[in-house]
Amino acid sequence: MWREGDRLPTEPQLQEQYGASRNTVRDATALLINEGLVHRVPGRSGGMIVRRRVTLTFHAHWAEMPAQPTAETDAWRSEVVTQGYEAAQEFSLMIRSLSPDLAGRLHVEPDSGAVLRRCVRYVNGQPSSLQDTYYPMDLAEKVRELLSPKDIPQGPQGSWPSGATNRWPTTTSTSPACRRPRR
Repeated sequence: MWREGDRLPTEPQLQEQYGASRNTVRDATALLINEGLVHRVPGRSGGMIVRRRVTLTFHAHWAEMPAQPTAETDAWRSEVVTQGYEAAQEFSLMIRSLSPDLAGRLHVEPDSGAVLRRCVRYVNGQPSSLQDTYYPMDLAEKVRELLSPKDIPQGPQGSWPSGATNRWPTTTSTSPACRRPRR
């Protein structure tokens, strides 16, 4: 078992150790890199080093509770810090044309414009999660905060104008995997 900071054997060594082809070893090491379990060290000595794996527990339902024990408005950040880790996030904003599937989920016409707000969350400087949220342009035009590539402290729903509604897909308009959970 390899531990944080250990150097993995070279690809030829792995081929010999496991009796695997070069392509199999390359695919396996690429998977380890993509999963964030190891990182490639550039340079002549090169190789791959085992990364520290941060296991974070996030209780999404706590974020919905009205009285939080901390003054932090971001439940995710609060939980990361409470568990002793460093939390950071980056927001970006793009305007995209919606695919027919996404347009159907948002109850707008296919190829309609939408605001894509992307949030990359980091734990101890390492990417932890990527969240893409699409908002129809008509809503973004009413809720100007959606057009900012920054965090919205009270959350997007805190800025909804009166009369705006959530556009949750109905059970007849989505596949079972995309349906809203029951309470």
